[in-house]
Amino acid sequence: GVLGLEVYGFRMGHLFSQHIWEPVGLYRLARFGGVFLAVAVPLLLMAPWTFAAGVFGLTILGTAIAVGPQAVLATAFFLIASCALGSKLLGRAEQDSVETHLCAALLGMSVWIFLMTFVARLPVNYPAFWAVLLAIPVVWDWRGAWRRLAYWGRRIGSAELRPAGERAAFALVVFVLLMHWLVVLKPEASADGLAMHLAIPANIAANHFMTFEPSRFLWSVMPMGADWSYSIVYLFGGEYAARLLNFAILLMVEALLYCAVRRWVKPATGFLILALFAATPMVQLVTGELFVENLVAAMVLGMMTAIWRFGENGGRRFLYLAAVLAGTAIATKVGGLAFLAVVIPFAVVEICRHWKSMGRKPAAACALALLLLLLAALPTYAIAYAKTGNPLFPFMNQKFPSPLLDRAADLSFDQDRRPLSWRVPFDLTFHTSQ
Repeated sequence: GVLGLEVYGFRMGHLFSQHIWEPVGLYRLARFGGVFLAVAVPLLLMAPWTFAAGVFGLTILGTAIAVGPQAVLATAFFLIASCALGSKLLGRAEQDSVETHLCAALLGMSVWIFLMTFVARLPVNYPAFWAVLLAIPVVWDWRGAWRRLAYWGRRIGSAELRPAGERAAFALVVFVLLMHWLVVLKPEASADGLAMHLAIPANIAANHFMTFEPSRFLWSVMPMGADWSYSIVYLFGGEYAARLLNFAILLMVEALLYCAVRRWVKPATGFLILALFAATPMVQLVTGELFVENLVAAMVLGMMTAIWRFGENGGRRFLYLAAVLAGTAIATKVGGLAFLAVVIPFAVVEICRHWKSMGRKPAAACALALLLLLLAALPTYAIAYAKTGNPLFPFMNQKFPSPLLDRAADLSFDQDRRPLSWRVPFDLTFHTSQ
């Protein structure tokens, strides 16, 4: 039935008659494809175990040449510090794994976002201030940080890619991700980025605190989890550090997605799924420009991974981890509530299943998880309420009227408002312009 709908949709939707590529874009795509094939094919045929490491090294080198080593080092410093802090808070893992390190990094980023929520409006945001803060967990756990770097080096250097299908699928993932990487190395050009997501880091770097206020900028008390992350790395590496961090978060999303699908499929199929996901236009929209959706997606996938790990061993720390990541997703975008609503029933089932194995006072553990979720999610909305009288300012102004905005003002976007029906998935696929 689904395949029949696909055939009908492609036949009637005329998707391939759309104007998508400009001639100059197709020319550049052909040039890039030729360069990629010239490098990838010999490596994958003669020494496939060197392909991943070679691409990684060339990408880092090319990035440093294109936008300067400072942006690369700023992004790496932030990620290493986040992983070190998250690993300390999460506790020593039974063994190193991609999932554990990624979830630890997301947990560390959540802490920095939580802290930045309170200090962003204080005149303390100097590079030296954040350099000391980020260095503390690295120095505190320098052996662990070095061990994790060595682990990732081994993982990248030991990707053997023996079967031909696995090589081709992995090459396709790399090809698509490098297309995004080339766009990331260009200056910010999006309306959202220039008006808000890059304006916030630039404003904080210039004044050492955020000067935007809701009386003049309606978005200045909206959830800013991703913007706080961009602001921290911007202090060290400027605009390109923020853009590279957004790209790095996409790579984290891809890695978490791979860990998830590998529960059911072989590596080649997993790589193909990653390539299909990365090739969607939405991914280039939110990666090639400074949007917040990559961070929301990473937090949601991390939350899902933590719930799975909690379901496997009943460890409280994974329940706490899921709560913090869920709260950070909501502090980044209010739409994170939708994913929390979906995951709550599954979390309740796993809590009931592991109730007896959760140790003493399992009810207290659940209460602590709820408290962590609220602590991570609510401060940004509390600040908005304190400054405007509306926790969701400037939206829902009719229900939460603010003295800063005319109650009759309609800030709703021009969007499809038809009621949900069984036709919606089809229209989302084949009539996306609606």
